[in-house]
Amino acid sequence: MRKILLLFLLISFGNYIAQATHIVGGELQMTFLSGTTYRMTLNMYWDRVSVVKDPNINIGFYRKSNNTRIQILNLPLVQETDLQFPVDTCTNQILLRFTKLVYEAQVTLNPANYSDPQGYYVTWERCCRNNAITNIVAPGNAANSFYLEFPAIIQGGNPFINNSPVFPTPQTSYLCLNNSFTFPFGATDPDGDQLVYSMVTPYNGIASNFNANPTPPATYSPYPPPEITWATGYSATNAIPSNVGQPLTVNPTTGLLSGNPGRTGLFVFSVRCEEYRGGVKIGEVRRDYQILVKNCQELNPNPEIRLQLQDNSIYSENTLYELDANKGLCLNLQLFDTPNQNIRLTYLPLNANAQRLTQNNYRPFRNANNQPVGGVSINSSGIGVVRFCWRECLYSFRGDEIFEFGIVADDQGCPVKGLDTLFVKFKVKPRFNNPPSLSIISATPNFNVPTLTANPYLPAGQEVKVTFQAFDRDNDSLKIFAVGRNFNIDSLDITFTPKEGKGRFTTDFIWKPDCRFININGQNDEYLVDIFLVEKNNSCDIADAQMTIKIKVRDDFSNVDGFSPANIFTPNGDGINDYFEMENLPAVADFNRFLPADNCLYKYNGIKIYNRWGKPVFESKQRDFKWDGGNLPTGAYFYVIDYTSRIFKGTVTIMK
Repeated sequence: MRKILLLFLLISFGNYIAQATHIVGGELQMTFLSGTTYRMTLNMYWDRVSVVKDPNINIGFYRKSNNTRIQILNLPLVQETDLQFPVDTCTNQILLRFTKLVYEAQVTLNPANYSDPQGYYVTWERCCRNNAITNIVAPGNAANSFYLEFPAIIQGGNPFINNSPVFPTPQTSYLCLNNSFTFPFGATDPDGDQLVYSMVTPYNGIASNFNANPTPPATYSPYPPPEITWATGYSATNAIPSNVGQPLTVNPTTGLLSGNPGRTGLFVFSVRCEEYRGGVKIGEVRRDYQILVKNCQELNPNPEIRLQLQDNSIYSENTLYELDANKGLCLNLQLFDTPNQNIRLTYLPLNANAQRLTQNNYRPFRNANNQPVGGVSINSSGIGVVRFCWRECLYSFRGDEIFEFGIVADDQGCPVKGLDTLFVKFKVKPRFNNPPSLSIISATPNFNVPTLTANPYLPAGQEVKVTFQAFDRDNDSLKIFAVGRNFNIDSLDITFTPKEGKGRFTTDFIWKPDCRFININGQNDEYLVDIFLVEKNNSCDIADAQMTIKIKVRDDFSNVDGFSPANIFTPNGDGINDYFEMENLPAVADFNRFLPADNCLYKYNGIKIYNRWGKPVFESKQRDFKWDGGNLPTGAYFYVIDYTSRIFKGTVTIMK
């Protein structure tokens, strides 16, 4: 069955223009910036016929558990854009005149006010709708209620970051009576949350023609906001009735709208987009719109799109196809329509992955000379061919990256343009390539190659050296470089020269840490260095190999805690214990009698010995000092040993 791509009529048209504020539709949007700061946006689509326009609006934040207002935020009008619509080639008139109004401001939310597990909602209300709307009661007195729900920003004591769904700016046209249509109405979610769509009754809220722009009340009541009243025969699931059992319907997974209108008129409807994370609902956004249905009489035939695959078969819509980059990245796109028509082509991304195709103004439609084109001409046989070319390096590297998009064909015909949309799902297999390898071919004995660690730790002043080898079987260009985890390797005097080359080459990692890199408490300090090997084949710059080396830097041991010098000596010339000393002691001497070794934290500065009246009797800055007591009499003497970070005091007795 042929399809008409309709990308939204949001206004009154012809006889449907009436005295009203002419709000066409729109939605609220909440964007995370940093910390607890968000950007609040209200996108509104406005019939340019109206002269009623607010320079700023006040939105209210409410707690769902008790409907109490937490705060009011003023959003100024920051952008006003007249949407561009084509001239109707049959009447030579511009049929649609819309303006997009963007109200926006930043807000920092107090976590103490936004931690309720039942969540929160934001609303703004304005009267009135277009008086020419067909499917609701008293449309000129009915208001719009813009509505968004969001979760607590603190959950379980931790920040909970969320962005609301993002809807694209609608493209506009109209529906033809008794003609089937489909068009995308889905949003994208910056956080990758699951989105579920449903048709709902539009909210009216508490605004009215007597109070067209009410201040958000302190308590919202009744809640949920009051709904509009459907005219007889209409409902949320029958907003645009059909004569063939195809009323306006939304696909719950993709947001695709479809139907076959059986009545003419101006119809309002609302789609609810709910966010789920881990199977739990965390928010929702409602979006109202208006669609005009007219009797198009003799229809211009719709074009037909066929995508020819790499095996020359024709793509079956909405099936998952794997495009093999090894067989080329361009496919033939075949267009069938009335001879001599000019078809305009549009690429329509339907998920975040597909949006990456057109970054940096990349244009996927190409002629035989690989030059970008905006469309194709249909020949006298009713056929046109153009190439659809995927972007180099935009591959499904993880194997689960799916690109969902639509290809739209528009022939701008009369009395209504013929449209067709082909919905496509791609996985893109990367070009075949032997991955490079990164290995260690030599290392100093203090480095354990299997565990990639300095074994067990690296003392200050000791050097570690590791030689890495890069190798590629295809002789492709390689680049090797090192990155410190949370530190700059240059700041630690690490020697590692990044290199580029082909096939096989080596480079060295060298580090000899000194006392600057020892923690002040003398404990282990761990450094992680990532070694990356990047293959530059196909200019994709993919990190194909990686090693992480771990080096623990620790101070040398110094027995400052166990140090306990001898407290007596006998300088009688018998060759036994004739001196007070702490360095050249007999091998059988108690370890704690020896002077503690110098390290980064503790360094010996000297010893002073005093008599009982505090008079210095001996001093030395040598570690191997030997005091024979001079000719001092038997008795107790007091010593002070100075280390950089510690002082040892005690007594020693001369016994003759």
